[in-house]
Amino acid sequence: MSNIILQIDQLSKTFPDTPIAAVHNISLQIFQGEVVALTGPSGAGKTTLLRLLAGLLLPDTGTIYLQKELVNTYAEELVAGHPDIHMVFQDFKLFPNHTVQENINYLLRYYDKDFQQAKTQELLQLFHLEVFATKYPRELSGGQQQRVALAKAMAAEPTVLLLDEPFSQIDGRLKQEIKQALRHLVNEYDTTLLFVTHDTSDALSFADRIALIHQGDLIQFASPTQVYQKPTNQFVASYFGWCNFLPLAYIPTRFQTNGHADQMACIRPEQFSLVMQSKADFKGKVVQQHFMGSHYILDVSTTSSQTLQVFAHQAYQIGQAVYLRIEDLHWVSKSDKLLPYERK
Repeated sequence: MSNIILQIDQLSKTFPDTPIAAVHNISLQIFQGEVVALTGPSGAGKTTLLRLLAGLLLPDTGTIYLQKELVNTYAEELVAGHPDIHMVFQDFKLFPNHTVQENINYLLRYYDKDFQQAKTQELLQLFHLEVFATKYPRELSGGQQQRVALAKAMAAEPTVLLLDEPFSQIDGRLKQEIKQALRHLVNEYDTTLLFVTHDTSDALSFADRIALIHQGDLIQFASPTQVYQKPTNQFVASYFGWCNFLPLAYIPTRFQTNGHADQMACIRPEQFSLVMQSKADFKGKVVQQHFMGSHYILDVSTTSSQTLQVFAHQAYQIGQAVYLRIEDLHWVSKSDKLLPYERK
């Protein structure tokens, strides 16, 4: 992933009668074959950014280049959109009077019949649609229609594929299999994939990099491990999971260096260990516990009046005394607010 496929510079878009820009001064470099998640709260500007990248909206300022070709101007065409950038919308936009097989086959209509048949069959199989091949969209569930839309988009082998909430109606094991199918096709065709999601687990598990957007601003753009383990501020830390924020006064000296007076320690639940009293940084008692399937999250009230969320492999009794030790942490600016993010 060394070739830049999309170059986005200082992109902004404001809609009439809205006080805040939907997209504000966003710059990104996207590499060929990369999978990028666009995530953030509702109304953050994710779908607007996706439509700008597709050439369906004209930005107020800024530029989008697909390799060396300007994408902006395609929004002014009679049929808007760049031909090498395909977008799958939340409403899927399937042909209602065509079967599943015909929908997928549509973008292959200029190829010879043998290729059409082989390609369509491959996509039906990858997206678990074989039994629905002769059905019409109205006969399918929302999740099934979503899979047809994904298969149809991949039939074109697009240079860039943009997906708006692609997993929102797909659950459980099938979701994981669809992710594997998409990753297989991305690798096979060297397609660049950008997808919008509200689900942080989808962003963390599927993307190569994640762009967190809030109120039109790009807050952090980094790998899943970086946004989770090294968030730029408290908003990012909280968005991607449970986090304990403690001021310098509560942090052991082994984690303190110069420059932390104006910072807060961000400690994930799994960065605490439950230890013997002699090794503890905090003493507390369990006031609540949350069963998470493979583990528990304990709410621990400490003797210093802090309530901490702590990872545990087993259940504890409510009121049970526990001893906690910090194994790792990350410092973030004390001035950063959890909500809302304030544009400067």
